[in-house]
Amino acid sequence: MNVPKEIYLNIFQHIHKSDLLEVSLVCKEWNLAALQRYYHVLEFYGRNTHRLISIIDQDQYFQHCHWVKMVYLFQKETNVCLGSSSSNEEGEEEEVEENLTKYQLLKFLTHTPNLKILSLDATSGTDYVDYLLDLDESIHLKQLEKITFLTDPFHFDSTYDLRCDVYFKFRESLKELIIFHERRSNMLIQYGGISNYLSQFKNITHIKLINHSNQAVTVYQLQVACPKLTALEFSTNEQTLEHRTNDNAFLNTSNLKSLKLTFPKMSSSFVDMLIYYLPAKLIKFYIKLDDIDLFDWIKLIGIERVLKLAERMSKISSAKLQCELDEDYEAQTVHDESQMTLFFQILNAFKGGKNVLCTADFSDKNSIYQMMSYSNGVLNISYGLKYQDMYRRNQDGDTRSDFELVLPDKTVSSVGPEIFNRIKFCLSTTNDQLLTYKILNYSLNNCPHLQYVKFVGTKDHYPLFYLHSTSVRANFYSNESLAPLTKTEENIKFIRILHFVPSYDFINMLATYLPNISYLDYRSNHNEVTPSAFIDFSKLKNLEKFDLNVNRYCKLKINYIDEKVSHDIELDSIDSVAVPTLTLNFNKIMKLIHIITHRGSLFKIKYGVLQEVSYYPDEDNSYYFD
Repeated sequence: MNVPKEIYLNIFQHIHKSDLLEVSLVCKEWNLAALQRYYHVLEFYGRNTHRLISIIDQDQYFQHCHWVKMVYLFQKETNVCLGSSSSNEEGEEEEVEENLTKYQLLKFLTHTPNLKILSLDATSGTDYVDYLLDLDESIHLKQLEKITFLTDPFHFDSTYDLRCDVYFKFRESLKELIIFHERRSNMLIQYGGISNYLSQFKNITHIKLINHSNQAVTVYQLQVACPKLTALEFSTNEQTLEHRTNDNAFLNTSNLKSLKLTFPKMSSSFVDMLIYYLPAKLIKFYIKLDDIDLFDWIKLIGIERVLKLAERMSKISSAKLQCELDEDYEAQTVHDESQMTLFFQILNAFKGGKNVLCTADFSDKNSIYQMMSYSNGVLNISYGLKYQDMYRRNQDGDTRSDFELVLPDKTVSSVGPEIFNRIKFCLSTTNDQLLTYKILNYSLNNCPHLQYVKFVGTKDHYPLFYLHSTSVRANFYSNESLAPLTKTEENIKFIRILHFVPSYDFINMLATYLPNISYLDYRSNHNEVTPSAFIDFSKLKNLEKFDLNVNRYCKLKINYIDEKVSHDIELDSIDSVAVPTLTLNFNKIMKLIHIITHRGSLFKIKYGVLQEVSYYPDEDNSYYFD
């Protein structure tokens, strides 16, 4: 069968590298494709570096290195180096750092003529950086497109200016740059400023630049310096970012396909420029403001301008609008219930007319964080909850003591939580029955097409309840289900309850809104003494499977109905009147019940018959459940 090599290469990229050598032995066709994939990326650290040094002068070992496209060379030893370790007085192996010399590095790079990406460790000093500066670029690395250094690229240190020199040395071939332009850098003096420096790179298409210097740099200047630019990630600490009028036409006709901007704030004129003159080819556009709250920014430039920007972003394939600030930020606007309405107004404009899968993440951990993003059919939002968002004021102006999440004013915003398909709450709370009920009530009453609900208490990081279509752990932000969304009651069939005794109202709401629940997982891992509890699950008519994990001292009683006859099962009896009793009531015999008690006993009850009792000594007894 004559299969193109490209097909094999595409298949083999999904095979673990350790298995590719075995794959290469199958046949001649597979051999070439498997070896090409195997040598596509080489990583050297510890043992690998030692072996490379030992064969550096034996050319036969490098016969396949013309396929190498990426090399990662770690200078600092992080693992035990087998074959080059020494022993201390106790006979224990010590780590030995062994790095390439200048000759060895040059020799190795001679064998990799098609290398495109070189990543070097610059955390242990300047050796490798110095070696690159001594290379003859007409002989070595003529096809190099990207150099990265395994150190914080946005941290100014002794190697920073040397790294800029290395970039400049390979300016004819490099296509990607990551630069942190700091006021202490010699770049301003040596190269005449960042714009002049970048203009020497004739083939640059991707730039990530953080400008913390005293020299103002604009998006326009970066594009003039690099006319082939297709992707720009630009961050600046300049407080007032303006633009010149003649920048507009140039931006509109540029080749940019990806633009990511991080600014302290954006002025009205700059936002107007983005609204009307974003590049026509743009497919990815991110805005991050790190020194102004969303609602302060609305006050600064006006809600109409923000809505126009959000509407413009809705026409881009991948977009994000984000405000992320320090926790000590002092907001200028007064927090009230209208802010939720403003957020949904912007969200509606940002969404546009697209049919999307919408995920919502509400948290009171950072009340000044707001984000909305869209990509691949998924609309994500994150909203930092303030006190006023969770507790409404009554007619007397006093704040209510019980939780009630504020809804947007539908006379102002045409959308609300009904667009949510997956929703997660992270609140600073512990076991609060009323709060869990309120969260469940908000989700089921306002979101008719839910696939997923999760409520997490941030004080102990324990999820308090979790609703999903199956018991399989799902990625909250994935786009795994983009099929036409059905109703919540048809989607949700699994519930996990953790660390609280569900109230009658909680169970009743589940039965009313989620009649198709067939699998319930209940866990209580708190060891503190709690009173006896009775949980009536009999209203969940379609329940077939039940898991219980109780890591506390208590008596367990299970009651179920079989042909109008009540039956009781008592498990793991404890001879102590002081121990509370947990009683569970079902409307029918379960197909399958698993119970793990505080003693590590595993009970398996199938159709009401105790079939298996095992003992597991694990302290947390949590491994059994997914």
